[in-house]
Amino acid sequence: MQPFLLESEVKKMYKSPIEIFVDDMITEYENGIVKVLQKYKISCNKEELTKALVYDRDQYKKGFEEGKASVQKIGEWIDGVDVPNRNPYLHLANKKYCSKCLNEAYWDSDYGQQLFDFCPNCGADMRGE
Repeated sequence: MQPFLLESEVKKMYKSPIEIFVDDMITEYENGIVKVLQKYKISCNKEELTKALVYDRDQYKKGFEEGKASVQKIGEWIDGVDVPNRNPYLHLANKKYCSKCLNEAYWDSDYGQQLFDFCPNCGADMRGE
């Protein structure tokens, strides 16, 4: 966990490529209605902005890939008799189970057991990739 930084400390660490300056304020009063318009000026260093966007995109991609790798599970459908530490009377050889969560594959009353590309219980990838 990073320590809390004051706004003044953050400004010393990084200078934004985009700066917004408050300019004139125009006010009008007409028929009991006050209209206020605040003008702003924007300055943009295009080279620094491009660098920042490329860096942010790379950081996002890196974080996404690390997160995906940390939760991705590769499994396979195994026979019921191969399921470890389970009651053999409940796990029959003619049924398939996920090698990661050891739950039975989805059972459809019309089509029987469905062996999907992903375990519907834990999300393990059963394609063997």
